[in-house]
Amino acid sequence: MPRPPTRIAPVVEEELDDDVCVYLPATNQAMVLNRTAADVWRLLDGQTSVETIITALAHAYSVDADDIRADVLAVVDDLRSRGFLSESSD
Repeated sequence: MPRPPTRIAPVVEEELDDDVCVYLPATNQAMVLNRTAADVWRLLDGQTSVETIITALAHAYSVDADDIRADVLAVVDDLRSRGFLSESSD
């Protein structure tokens, strides 16, 4: 079973109304996350599984987990592919 993803440090975060801008100085990479992606970002702590994040956000948004699963997975994959995430270590 894959380990829960965690944010790479150091990442600079800046709140922009409902959005969050994240910047990774090591690679000079920046992303602006919309409200939903920002909620996913905040839950990526290296302890919380992606499945738990899906369940938590489904509850918070009052939707079925299956309705948001693909979106959450896409956010996690995008963050990982851009170097903002790694798998946590034991």
